[in-house]
Amino acid sequence: MKKALLVAVEKDEEVASNSLDELNNLLQTIGIKEEARIIQKALKFNPKTYVGQGKLEELLIYVEEYNVDYVVFDDELTPAQIYNLDEAIPCSVLDRSYVILEIFRQTASTPLAKLEVELANLNYLYPRLKTFHEGFDRQGGGIGSKGSGETQLELDKRALANQILVTKRKIEEIKSRKVNEVNKRVDTNIKSVALVGYTNAGKSSTMNALLSYLNKYEYKNNVDNKNVEAEDKLFKTLSTSVRKLTYKNVSFLLSDTIGFINKIPAELVNSFLTTLLEAKNADLIIIVLDASSKNVDSEFMTTIQTLDYLQINNPNILLLLNKIDKLETYNKSIQIPKFDTLIYSNKDENYQKNLLDYIYKFVTKDYEIMDLTVPYSDPKIINQIETYTNVISKTYMSEYVLYKVNAPKHIARLLALYKSDDDLIIS
Repeated sequence: MKKALLVAVEKDEEVASNSLDELNNLLQTIGIKEEARIIQKALKFNPKTYVGQGKLEELLIYVEEYNVDYVVFDDELTPAQIYNLDEAIPCSVLDRSYVILEIFRQTASTPLAKLEVELANLNYLYPRLKTFHEGFDRQGGGIGSKGSGETQLELDKRALANQILVTKRKIEEIKSRKVNEVNKRVDTNIKSVALVGYTNAGKSSTMNALLSYLNKYEYKNNVDNKNVEAEDKLFKTLSTSVRKLTYKNVSFLLSDTIGFINKIPAELVNSFLTTLLEAKNADLIIIVLDASSKNVDSEFMTTIQTLDYLQINNPNILLLLNKIDKLETYNKSIQIPKFDTLIYSNKDENYQKNLLDYIYKFVTKDYEIMDLTVPYSDPKIINQIETYTNVISKTYMSEYVLYKVNAPKHIARLLALYKSDDDLIIS
């Protein structure tokens, strides 16, 4: 396994240490092992070499002592910093943004995700094209070592700019179809719920747990909602998965979105706006947090800041404190007063029921319970009742059906003429 020296500049040593722990996890995902780390306590970076001259000399001693393959910096380096560091350091220089981009490149599986990552990579590369040395095989996306050759230097900026335009056009074609899909779901008036949060907080596992619970207790194994891919791995989900769930005869859409992370490259955030359309249009956002993480507070703040950056300003937010089974005692201090909060674990079905009850209450908050008398001669209305309402009870009479239903407002208006009493709905 390749070895790396990790470097951070931060005034707070604990913050720096936590950030380097996360960087180490990122590096392990692409097969690089942390061998040592250096933290410079400072308010700002050196504009030329990221670290000061004294720290740079110490860094060079570490490189020789530990015989590392890479020096990895815990922030996005400027083109000038990359050039100067690459001139000074006798091994390959990486920054945090490149590491994240490489993970995304290796993980992307859908056509849209692959194009989004390609665009982010090209936008990252464009201003740095002249500064990369042989250690960065950017065209192939892999990580090499000095002396291996650098195919990206053969590309001039005009060719790279053309490649960016072509990739953007391909994304726009898919985006157009994606927007239409999302709009169609909005037009059906079915409520949508989006799972968002820090990477590896357990969003996909939560969706799978809810699907398993419903398949077992609600659908009686007659309907099988396919699970989404979930693994204890950073950025396992790069594209949004949507499932239609039905609980207590009320349906809603649940989407599992891409995970967030601290210091995520701007190129990636901007690129994945299309992927996050489901969250932007959701009626309810569930922020999934790993309650067992020692950095749960900062991970929550990163999630909120990313939502703000993406202009996802939904007031309907539930904070789901996941993985409490890993805690000996639940720390109530991590509750955020601004939001509704549920404690949760995928290992206990009671928590799945509690979460589904919360979603059900939200989805049906503007529903109306109605008693209806519907003649058999109006099959269209009967079909709408069976399809779009929560049927509480029904009784078959000789010429009509007596229904008691819980109906969404837009359906309740259509059914007003069939109410068993003389009261009409006032819209």
